[in-house]
Amino acid sequence: DESDRTGLRIAIELKKDSDEQTILNYLYKYTDLQINYNFNMVAIDNFTPRQVGMQKILSSYIAHRREIIIARSKFDKEKAEKRLHIVEGLIRVISILDEVIALIRASENKADAKENLKISYDFSEEQAEAIVTLQLYRLTNTDIVTLENEEAALREQIQTLAAIIGDERTMFNLMKKEL
Repeated sequence: DESDRTGLRIAIELKKDSDEQTILNYLYKYTDLQINYNFNMVAIDNFTPRQVGMQKILSSYIAHRREIIIARSKFDKEKAEKRLHIVEGLIRVISILDEVIALIRASENKADAKENLKISYDFSEEQAEAIVTLQLYRLTNTDIVTLENEEAALREQIQTLAAIIGDERTMFNLMKKEL
């Protein structure tokens, strides 16, 4: 017995003229060195219970993981694209800040301010909403740099997620990494 903290190890020293395979077969037959278990593998396959083999269960698991990774990546990509759209609007508003503030002050209410932003400066609904709810202290120089860094990070994230969705090899590499 040469077991230690890292694992179990059994060493058997044989005589010169002994047959290794015969001794190994003897150990398998008369000891617990090899144990066979019989069981029924019943799994839900396409909403019906079926008895499946190891190959079918593995292929079903891989297909399931693939669906999950693709769906998650599509969701994250869509979320990142929405945020990128808003960040682009905030970066754009910084260059015309004085005009935007004057336009918002001249508006009657929030809805009117949003509509004026969309008409005058061609902002989308989401960008206009983000601009009218924006607190002015967030437009300091450090926050501008933060927005530009966030924009770069979002573009990189979108590119990575698009690669996962579009390329099988990238998706399978991610699947391996997650295991």
